[in-house]
Amino acid sequence: MAAKEYTYTYEERRIIRATESSVQFDGEIVIAKNLLNSVRYVYDNEGTLTKKIVTPANGTAQTNHYETTDDNTVVKFKVGGKTVFGR
Repeated sequence: MAAKEYTYTYEERRIIRATESSVQFDGEIVIAKNLLNSVRYVYDNEGTLTKKIVTPANGTAQTNHYETTDDNTVVKFKVGGKTVFGR
């Protein structure tokens, strides 16, 4: 049976790091585990998320930038060399 496993690291009650792994079981016993993605979270001095950096185990990191205004949060990231905005 194959499954996904997520591991989180916290600092001052905020997630600062996460990993996503593929895990295979034989009954209740883990028989294989492979890292799929590492994620790093960056916060400003007020504790607001400003960046999320996702690095695949065999690829290039993608950085999502977060900008928070009074009424919403905007996410910026690059796709095909172009900057994309989302809410």
